[in-house]
Amino acid sequence: MINEINKNFLNNWKNFPGPNILKYIFVIIGLLCWAEYFLEFKFASHYLSLLWVSGNVFLGVISFSAILGSAACAFLWFPSYLWSIFKTL
Repeated sequence: MINEINKNFLNNWKNFPGPNILKYIFVIIGLLCWAEYFLEFKFASHYLSLLWVSGNVFLGVISFSAILGSAACAFLWFPSYLWSIFKTL
């Protein structure tokens, strides 16, 4: 069953460049973002907000990019994996 879920997931993202392990890492990052939101586990958002308000432009750009990347993982990658699970069931 897990093999079929992974096939469905990789089939959805077959045109995205990069190795398959990278796609699974994006799913894990998305899961951590949802866990951070619902379980009050404020680790990454706390440090990213500190970088954002540090006054350093370079660190602000890194923080902004990381925030948008985390949002992409949380709203694109993790839900598409959940959809693959529901589709298989």
